[in-house]
Amino acid sequence: MKKHMHMLNLAKFGGVYISEYQAGKQLERFHADNPNIVRVFHAEIQEALRSNDCVLVSPHERRRQFFNKWGDDLFKEAYAFIPQATVTDQTKFAMLGTRRRLSKYYKKLFYFCLESHDSSLALVHESILDEYCPIMKEEMERPINFKKCSLSRDYDLSIPADFKVGRRWIEYSKDWPDGMKKYEVKS
Repeated sequence: MKKHMHMLNLAKFGGVYISEYQAGKQLERFHADNPNIVRVFHAEIQEALRSNDCVLVSPHERRRQFFNKWGDDLFKEAYAFIPQATVTDQTKFAMLGTRRRLSKYYKKLFYFCLESHDSSLALVHESILDEYCPIMKEEMERPINFKKCSLSRDYDLSIPADFKVGRRWIEYSKDWPDGMKKYEVKS
């Protein structure tokens, strides 16, 4: 992300209004504190593109070939690919695993309604909530192995998952006592 985009994102998503110059200074400080993002991650992505006909492979073995001309636009897409593909694939595979493991209930007592990159929404009958949530949590937190990734590492990453439960798809409040609130999963 360049300074202009950082400035716009702060305003749009955070309600924070700063100059483009200040946004650039923030990015400089961030990269000074995290030099391996550019020195290691960006360099390895570019080398993987150069060595593999502009093809990258995510830990779940999703392949993508990039067709932009060599330069910043190509690199920006490539830097985002592995993190974004990893998270959304983990979510989708967790949904499939949960559906398989609870197949006797699927479309009877629970149903997936939405997948949204790093989250899912399901209608779950309260009678199976204590069975559904631990299984979904286990599937979401299944270790992701990076050995088959373009940036191969002998490393397993587990992303923590949390849950919200409610009768309405709105945040719990005094006005909405049946809204969504954090749910502690029983192991």
